[in-house]
Formats: sequence, structure tokens, C-alpha cells
Amino acid sequence: MAAPDTLYSVDNIRGGKALFHTVLQGDSTVTKQIYNFSFSKKHKGWAAYIGDFLMSPSGNRIVYAYKYFHKLVLMDKEAKVVRDISFEDPSVDAKDDQKTLGPDNVTYYWGASATDRYFFLVYSGRTPLQVSRENGKGDGYIFVEQLDKIEGN
Repeated sequence: MAAPDTLYSVDNIRGGKALFHTVLQGDSTVTKQIYNFSFSKKHKGWAAYIGDFLMSPSGNRIVYAYKYFHKLVLMDKEAKVVRDISFEDPSVDAKDDQKTLGPDNVTYYWGASATDRYFFLVYSGRTPLQVSRENGKGDGYIFVEQLDKIEGN
């Protein structure tokens, strides 16, 4: 938890998704955008940027794992120390929102959990069509990735 009067959230913005910080001040709230998770001119809709947002229990570290891009963003709660981890994926430039959200596009991250020391991310790396075929044969599997804390935190 960051603080009893503080909320961190990810919400839709024009052209994608962003991280917001909201603070309770008296009987009202003050909200400001602290990080924009959108990164591609070809992906202008919020749905392409769907992912898992986590904050460590102590409230010191944040991770955002994209569902449709092999990409992670780790940061401190003020977004002053940010690590953008983008695995090479030349297909991102060739796709638009419609292709990215199609059943033949790879799903990367789709589940996560946080402790103060680690983030655990559920990784597929397959298309929904591949998963469906494999599950039909009884070969269903998934990977769990463990991330250590980021430098500076």
C-alpha cells in the first residue's frame, strides 16, 4: 500500500493507457498522470495496451506487463526511476490495433503477483489459437517469470 490516502491506477487515455496517482485531500481528490504506457503511433486505442498493473505490498515498486507486446515497465512510485524492458519484436511495427487484437497475435503476459522482493508474471508467448489447439491435446502449460527489484529501489 502506498499510503491510506493515496491510489495508483491505470486507466484509458486518448491513444492508449497511462498510470495515475490520486491523493485524497480533505473531502476531494487530486489526480495526476505520472506515466504514459502508450508507445506506438500505429496502436492508438486503449485495448492494444491492456496489461497487468502491480504495486509491491510496501508501495515502493510498480510493474506494468503488456498483454499483447513482449514488454515490461518497472518503476518507483513517482516514475522517477523507470526501466522499460522491450524484447525485440519486429512484428510490432507491422501491426495496427486490429491485427494486434486478433486471435493469431501472440499473448505475452496475462497474470501477475507481487511481493516486496519480487514480481511474478504469467507468460504465454503463444497465440490464442495455439493455446486452444494445445489444450485440446492435453498439453496445456504456462510459464511463470520472476523479476527482482529494480535498481534505485
